[in-house]
Amino acid sequence: RMTLTEVFELFKVPEIAARYGISGDEIQALHRWCYEAGVRWGWSGLEKQHWQLPQEKQNTWIFGLQRLLAGYAHQGTEVLNNEIVPYCEVEGQLTQALGLLLAFVEDLRALTQFCRASHPLQEKVNEALVVLDSFYLVDTDNEYRLQKLKETIAKLKVHCQHYVGKISQQVFVHVLNDALNESGVGQRFLAGRLNFCTLMPMRSIPFKHVCILGLNEPDYPRQTTPISFDLVSRSTPRKGDRSRRLDDRYLFLEALLSAREKLYLSYQGRDDKSNETKEPSILVSELVDYCQQSVCFAEHLEQDIETAEKAVKQHLLHEHPLQPWDVSYFASASYQNRVGASFDRNMFEVASTLQSGQHAVDFLNSHEESGMLDGAVLQDVSELELHQLQQFYRNPVRGWFKSVWKTQFPLIAEIMPDDEPLNLDSLQRYQATSQLLQGDSEQAVMRQMELEGQLPIGNLKLLEQDELSLRAANIKTKMSETFGGSLPTLNTQWLTTQLAVSGNNEKELLLTGAVQLTASGDLVSFRPGKLGANDYLATWMSWNLVCSAASQSMENRQSQAWFLAADKTLNFEPIEQQQALENLQLMAELYLKGQQQCLAFFPKTALIWAQTQDEGKTLAGFLGNSFSPGEASDLHIARVYPQLEDCWQAFTDLADTLLQPILAKANLS
Repeated sequence: RMTLTEVFELFKVPEIAARYGISGDEIQALHRWCYEAGVRWGWSGLEKQHWQLPQEKQNTWIFGLQRLLAGYAHQGTEVLNNEIVPYCEVEGQLTQALGLLLAFVEDLRALTQFCRASHPLQEKVNEALVVLDSFYLVDTDNEYRLQKLKETIAKLKVHCQHYVGKISQQVFVHVLNDALNESGVGQRFLAGRLNFCTLMPMRSIPFKHVCILGLNEPDYPRQTTPISFDLVSRSTPRKGDRSRRLDDRYLFLEALLSAREKLYLSYQGRDDKSNETKEPSILVSELVDYCQQSVCFAEHLEQDIETAEKAVKQHLLHEHPLQPWDVSYFASASYQNRVGASFDRNMFEVASTLQSGQHAVDFLNSHEESGMLDGAVLQDVSELELHQLQQFYRNPVRGWFKSVWKTQFPLIAEIMPDDEPLNLDSLQRYQATSQLLQGDSEQAVMRQMELEGQLPIGNLKLLEQDELSLRAANIKTKMSETFGGSLPTLNTQWLTTQLAVSGNNEKELLLTGAVQLTASGDLVSFRPGKLGANDYLATWMSWNLVCSAASQSMENRQSQAWFLAADKTLNFEPIEQQQALENLQLMAELYLKGQQQCLAFFPKTALIWAQTQDEGKTLAGFLGNSFSPGEASDLHIARVYPQLEDCWQAFTDLADTLLQPILAKANLS
């Protein structure tokens, strides 16, 4: 089917990427481009007929590649040839990588077409050999495996003498798999200075060092479970009967004879969960017993036998601790005899900390007490834009990470599906409804989304169109009812106000921002979703900026602030200029404080507390559930405040300080 995931999983194979000269970072960027351009599966609409599906070009490779190439060749978003919307993210050096992807996809499509048809075995073999040379570029270490694979494929030509007809790809692959299993491609012995292998007969080749792992009882010698219809296991044993245990004992003896300088035997001495003692293989126990009976150290010649045997056993056996930061790994004795010595610097630091008793402290306290949060390391703030303030209060903890640590946790990568869209997700519906509310025609918006590959195919597209129209009509109806039966004309205006903040060493702060006002001075915002905590805060800050920048007393004005959501309408009455300045100063001071200290303010959870004053509901809202995740799942908040109870007092104080004045002025309908 040439799905998006399958193609890029092949492209990521190191030998294939090396053949086409592309890096892993470029492949990752191209994967995102293709997904956003609408590629899902299938080379073209015509190819979909092979799967008994309608000839629909949308979400095929042709569809997405045309958008990518149009974005490279044409700067702009206008529709080309009435069917291609350029993908505008194509730029920079990655344009060369796009050409490599195009070459790979075309080669893969040609190979797919060949494999779908039946051909004589001779042609199948020749094509397989060509594929290995054209798709793979191996290094020296894997050159042997590639050559072995070519030889195995070439040997299949002997079957041409018995059958000259056409065969399908399934038959060819089946025969090839059988040949590979017989020849053992990839099972290379004596490939370098260090060899990993299983214990097999006739491998008693001398080595300087021989190491055998996993010698636990009953793992080795291996136990044989008789099959129900095996009559040999039920009869009296006879000479010559196969015994797996005796074979393993012989293999163990061969391995002992192969060691010339050192023999290393390893087994798990204790259970990693319960710490219970686990027995070694009977072969190891017999070997230790033999050494105890055969060897005696000079200093124990005049002592009793039990003491001498105990000394030999202590010399042979070395017990390693389970945890890699155990102090014994870094003791001087370990480095003198090189037994159990570790050279891991990170584990050494952990072991040193545990040894000195200086255990790890809280993430916040460890850096606040170290002086890292000194104001000298922060950039001096003299101007502040409204959208910066609004963005900060959406997640103050993330703002602290960006300010102090100059970083933020990336979102966990979502799986890019290979199926065509059957419906629009929440973000797409929100964006489309916003365009309809901004005055774009419904036909133009739907046509744009269709050409971008976002809409479903067939009648599902009509259902989504009706849903978007209903959402937009709902907001328009509310807006029309609010403003007397007509939709207001919104004009964007830039407003500026001067704030005297007490934080950051008593300084003046210039706050600027763009707001949407009607001709009568009303602030109007809307969102085709449910009213949330961020809507309260954003509307409150915008309205205070309007009121603080007003040229006349708000008592003499009838303008108001409106936020229209799908479920509720939020309204604020006029605010006195001085009061608006004080409100903004409080928000700005906490913003500056949040650049140096991590504020325990989580807007969604804080709104629950401010509205209910119920600790149980607040904690439940912070944690969320499987249907509605809470703010505890945010990576930044989870790193600093994994438990709301740990910062409960600071959280409730901030929630009441910021949200109670807003709720006191808010009118909901």
